[in-house]
Amino acid sequence: MKKIIVTGCNGQLGRAVNQFYAGKEDISFVNTDVSELNISDIDAVMQLVREVQPYAIINCAAYTAVDACETNRDLAFKVNAIGARNLSIAAGETGAKLVHISTDYVFDGNKKGAVSLLNWNKQRYLHLLQYKSWSYRCLT
Repeated sequence: MKKIIVTGCNGQLGRAVNQFYAGKEDISFVNTDVSELNISDIDAVMQLVREVQPYAIINCAAYTAVDACETNRDLAFKVNAIGARNLSIAAGETGAKLVHISTDYVFDGNKKGAVSLLNWNKQRYLHLLQYKSWSYRCLT
């Protein structure tokens, strides 16, 4: 049986992942949410991943409160970039596969609220690429 850790299991995406795989007899889920695992804490992540020895980690965790992201960029970065990095490190150490899921709705630092990439002009899109590249750099 393959063990899969799902972070952010109580969020919309985490619930959808669990529903999609419900009834699969060859998969065992270890579901975590922020109350069980703070993905920005490398020690906690390493402890869980070493203990579980998962086949895969599906990262559905994210700091998604748009208004709060505008006022608390450090926390958003800590969860969305550093948390992804920590999961990547743990997956690499244990040989687990990592599935990291992102969104096309982002806060660009200028406008109020999140907007879709589909509605951005070139300059704003390039600004976004700089911001999002931090989380992707943390994954490599």
